[in-house]
Amino acid sequence: MLQNKQDRRQLSREIWEEVFQDTPPFLDLYFSRVYHPEETDLILDYKDNQALAHTGRLSFFLRIFGERIPASYISGAATRASHRGQGLMPQLLYSSHTKMYQQGKVLSFLIPAEEWLYSYYHDKMGYASVCYRAKISNPHPTSPIVRRLQQTPSVEDYLDYRKARKAWLFGHIEHTYPQWCNAIYDAVLSGGGYLSHEGILRYVGTKSKEQLILQEQPSSYHAEETIVPLSFSSIASSTPSSTNSVEIFPHGMLRAINIPRLLSLYAKKHPSQAMQFDLFDPELVPNTGRYRIQGGTLLFHPYSADRLHPQAYTPNSLLEEIFSSDPIYIDLMLD
Repeated sequence: MLQNKQDRRQLSREIWEEVFQDTPPFLDLYFSRVYHPEETDLILDYKDNQALAHTGRLSFFLRIFGERIPASYISGAATRASHRGQGLMPQLLYSSHTKMYQQGKVLSFLIPAEEWLYSYYHDKMGYASVCYRAKISNPHPTSPIVRRLQQTPSVEDYLDYRKARKAWLFGHIEHTYPQWCNAIYDAVLSGGGYLSHEGILRYVGTKSKEQLILQEQPSSYHAEETIVPLSFSSIASSTPSSTNSVEIFPHGMLRAINIPRLLSLYAKKHPSQAMQFDLFDPELVPNTGRYRIQGGTLLFHPYSADRLHPQAYTPNSLLEEIFSSDPIYIDLMLD
């Protein structure tokens, strides 16, 4: 029988270690600095004193439509191999989404651990593939190097990071200082990297950790995760060369938790937009109904599912529509 929060922490760590097989240093980092019992959902087997399924729902802010939008990051979604195929993860995510709604979250996001999971989260849980990341293969970093990453980042470094992101016109994550520090600690554990005036340059190449640690000059980079220009279009249209190659690829998924709140912000940002549609959300019933956007405002009427238009939107098809030309950039996560 579980006695306290420490028991839940240990059970969470055990299932995380079994499913993801992360290293002890990473697990120490996550469960000492990131894990919160109030933001962790478990399905437990009390008889054998073990967790059968686990999700974390870590609090973040996303900067979208020029607003700071409260969101939760689904971290470590895992089911023990012995209990897969029994519907435990949809049950747990339904519970997580309900708690997010009750806590005032507008969006949920996650980063699937494997490619096939993109279809799973899309079809089963209403997530949309509207998030991206850029990987830059460049033997010469694009911004001045400050120093190698260390596990003692300063507040000044964080303020430089925040200042650089104020110019970003597309949707992105706003890390708090502890969240930003955790990203640096994770980068150090992953093989190191450098801190620039614009952000973190982290190795995501194919070299071994030992090779990376031995390299002292930034010219040794194989690939970097780094700051991107002001729009994805400027990256996509850039001509790769022998010294600078940029790849944009899907990285993460988004799920609407409070759709009326999200569309109110969307309408405010797009005052010339006019549209009317029905939406059916099989998980979060308060989202189901008829929506009308006009003149920068939203009108919403809750309807039962049997009164909706046959071609009603779903949460993922709606996000695919409104973010088709305004993607979200997901970076510096512990994934």
